[in-house]
Amino acid sequence: MSTTRTRTNAAARRVIPPLAALACLIAAPSLTGLITAAVIGWSGHRLLNRTPRTATHDSAWAWSLYLLAAGLRAGRPLSHTAIHIADTANDDVSDRLRRFGTALALGADAHEAGRHLTGLTRRQRVVTAVERSRTTGASLSATLENIASGINLAHNTTVNERAATTGVHLLAPMFLCFLPAFVLLGIIPTVAALLTGLEAW
Repeated sequence: MSTTRTRTNAAARRVIPPLAALACLIAAPSLTGLITAAVIGWSGHRLLNRTPRTATHDSAWAWSLYLLAAGLRAGRPLSHTAIHIADTANDDVSDRLRRFGTALALGADAHEAGRHLTGLTRRQRVVTAVERSRTTGASLSATLENIASGINLAHNTTVNERAATTGVHLLAPMFLCFLPAFVLLGIIPTVAALLTGLEAW
């Protein structure tokens, strides 16, 4: 259900801006309408398809947690898995994960190593899970997968909410487009007819 909704929203983000621009151009086939349609298409695309830096971080971080869980299920140590995953990419999340894994490999406890993950979503939950696993032997892989799923769910919810509010942001330029058309096609002919009738009277 979540995957289907995400794909639907992605398709809507691609289709809505050009359709809104086309509707504006049809309603006001003039230079003003053309300019307004261009503004609507551009601003709608920017609003619907922008990707905040935090969203990019969350996606990379959630994927890293899934890979960490897979490595643990395969019997690899957490520190080595973290370093290996970090070596496959070159971004801020991978750099933090590399320092986290290196600290664990050098004997740091979970809280000390977890300082290298500062700024990542639900970092404290990850640190607490690692510490609990080390002290009690509790399974860590399932917990990491649950945390990653929660991060992805929150990210998808944010994207869906942003897509739902984009229509509101598009109302202003749409209003600027339809107002001249309403004046030209509705008010002016009515006023002209009234004036003609008064002159005849």
